[in-house]
Amino acid sequence: MSKIEVYFKSFVEQHKLNHGIVACSGGVDSMVLMHLAAKFILETEVVHINYQLRGVDSDKDQLIVQQEAEKRGVKASVYKVDLREQLDKEGGNLQETARKIRYELLMSSCLNNNTNVLLAHHADDQIETFFLNLARGGGMMGLSAMLPVSDWKCRPLLPFSKAEIIEYALQNGISWREDRSNEKLDYARNKLRNVLLPEMSLSYTDLGGETLFLIEQFQRSILLIQEDVITFLNEFDSTSLLPFSIYDQWDEHHLMEFMREFHLSPGLLKELKKLRKSEKGKLIKLINPTFKAIFKEENGFYFSKVSSLQKSVIVKEVCKELPTHFDLNCIYLDPEKIKGELTVRTWEIGDRIKPLGMKGSKLISDILKDAKIPANKKKNQLVVVDQEKVIWCVGFSICRDAIATSHSKIIKLTIEPSLDSLNS
Repeated sequence: MSKIEVYFKSFVEQHKLNHGIVACSGGVDSMVLMHLAAKFILETEVVHINYQLRGVDSDKDQLIVQQEAEKRGVKASVYKVDLREQLDKEGGNLQETARKIRYELLMSSCLNNNTNVLLAHHADDQIETFFLNLARGGGMMGLSAMLPVSDWKCRPLLPFSKAEIIEYALQNGISWREDRSNEKLDYARNKLRNVLLPEMSLSYTDLGGETLFLIEQFQRSILLIQEDVITFLNEFDSTSLLPFSIYDQWDEHHLMEFMREFHLSPGLLKELKKLRKSEKGKLIKLINPTFKAIFKEENGFYFSKVSSLQKSVIVKEVCKELPTHFDLNCIYLDPEKIKGELTVRTWEIGDRIKPLGMKGSKLISDILKDAKIPANKKKNQLVVVDQEKVIWCVGFSICRDAIATSHSKIIKLTIEPSLDSLNS
């Protein structure tokens, strides 16, 4: 096997990808990805989006994807979108609108099939992303560029350059089409790809290698930060106290990761700085499923929890579309898949859920055990139920039988403290 095949096979085994959806444009990167997925993943599907921007060329892109998928025995789903018409009606940036549409359709395919989406980003894309984020002031998270696995997205070609991917395609007789719009200099990424990086590489011959090394270091730093925060969370779970000895020692990146763990806004960091200088007893009120307020105590910040069922309410909101990013503290349901009224309660022995991304069902007690929730915290775990089933183990698992898709009606569901609890 070639180097690319060895890595791809290992990636599939490591992440247990028995089923994968390949986002395929018809370019060399995604056509190679389709080839590899068909070869090493038990069940593979392809999604192609025809934006109808380039006339006959767009149709030829669609055709080559369909032909290659048929040749490899892979199911292909094609979506035709009149992007120009949509922009004329709604306005907006072409690339951003195309990306939004693409991610909505891919997310829908991901949810409908309880699987991950494979994207064909490679090392050259990684380098471009680094410099784009650098120019935008993206911070450590931005400079870590793209992760191999992030949420529902898998990127198994990240270690390989465009040249290596083309070489593999030629050696294996893989057909592809070139998108000439990538040569235009209308967009920042194209300027970077076609002009700035080639010019910089003339003076810095190993620019790509050094950049990838930096990205790796940033990613390692983020993992170390996450490990520090997770280690502290074991103590925090039992005390709900962020001691000043920890707060004063942590840098902004540690604090932001701590906030992310509880889905608290990064903007809260400025409020904490003010609270740190305030007198004991001052507080910040929160709208959050876990905490209702942060109090300044003698030796740290005390995070006051929403602890009783009466102090938690279901908040429903009708949405027109699914977001591009999902988390387990906010879910999107199809109202037609809900039986009767939704209610929130603490979990009970014997409660089961059909988790998204898994076959069969799982006991709530096992979900909490796998998440290493301390015994004294398990009793307060909330679930949302309808008349027939557990819809949501809040913060941990969503029922696959109730989720919305881009083709269904959509209700956004959150759990928040009541106003009475905030004022108590």
